[in-house]
Amino acid sequence: MLIKKICLNCGKEFEVPHWRKDTAKYCCSECQHNSNKKEPNCTCEICGKKFHLKPSQLKKSKHHCCSIECLNKLKSILYSGEGNHQYGLKGRLNSSFKGDEISKRNNNLIEIRVYDPTHPYCDKDGRVLKHRLIVEENYKIFDKKYFEVIDNRVVLKKQSQVHHLNEDHNDNRIENLIPVTRSEHRMIHNLGIMIVRDPKNGRITGVIKQGELLESPEVGNQQPSQPLKKLEGSETNS
Repeated sequence: MLIKKICLNCGKEFEVPHWRKDTAKYCCSECQHNSNKKEPNCTCEICGKKFHLKPSQLKKSKHHCCSIECLNKLKSILYSGEGNHQYGLKGRLNSSFKGDEISKRNNNLIEIRVYDPTHPYCDKDGRVLKHRLIVEENYKIFDKKYFEVIDNRVVLKKQSQVHHLNEDHNDNRIENLIPVTRSEHRMIHNLGIMIVRDPKNGRITGVIKQGELLESPEVGNQQPSQPLKKLEGSETNS
């Protein structure tokens, strides 16, 4: 059984089942949506758009925005410079400080960085690689050519690097560390490795490690013990 009702929004007459006589108020979803719209009672501080907020939301905050995008723009304005409650607070005084030592990924390596803002070569966060600091603390046992003195502090030269003897990048025991130049470091890691190329097209076909060649190098047809996967862009000698 159908009964007739009048839409509270548009005044149009519509029919509903008798069991909806007390709940049906609108003829369609559009009228229901329009009836829920309230008169604008505030203005967005960023774009100037007028919109409606509940009285409880108006009391909750001094600043009002029409969207998340506008809210983010407002935050970037309000919390920049001296408006930020942590303005000027660095290192341990800042609530975002992650600790004296942190681990950070560098390509396929996990590096340990130590907070040392007075170091002449610290990064923008005031951190220095842990293995460099350990070598600097023990500079007397190494050749002085790798070091320099800045503000009465002995530090590794900026171009100096640190090699891990057992190739474990996180084994920072002093007996596992040696300072080297960049060219020395490259030579150490490439020591005893020979790239095998196809003489016709120069494509890399494999690698041979030191000690794996036959005792008589004049014997032909020596094959690399470790085939190399196909590498893109390896057709030249560069």
